Amino acid sequence: MENPLEAYPIDIPFSSGSRASQGLETRLHNAQQKLMALTPQAERLLRAFSNLTLTIIEVRGERFGYVPPLNPLQQEIISLLGLSPNIYSSLVDNSS
Repeated sequence: MENPLEAYPIDIPFSSGSRASQGLETRLHNAQQKLMALTPQAERLLRAFSNLTLTIIEVRGERFGYVPPLNPLQQEIISLLGLSPNIYSSLVDNSS
C-alpha cells in the first residue's frame, strides 16, 4: 500500500547527514507511522464492509430483499460516523 503522506515531503532545515537532521527525520518518520496506525483509512474502513451482500429475488412479479445483520465492528463504524444502523437495513423494506 502506498503511503499517502509521502506525496508531501517535509523540508528539514538541517544539512543532510547531520546528527540533528537524522534525529529529526527519525522522529518525524516515527510520528508519521503512529499517526497512520491511529487514523482509519478509507480502504481499511471499506474492507470492514466487504462481506456485505444484498440479495433480491423476484417471485410472481413481487420483489423481496434481504441484507444480513451488521457485525459489531460494522455497527461501531456506522455509529462513529454519526449514522444510524438503519441506513443499511433500510436498503430493503422487508429485511430482518
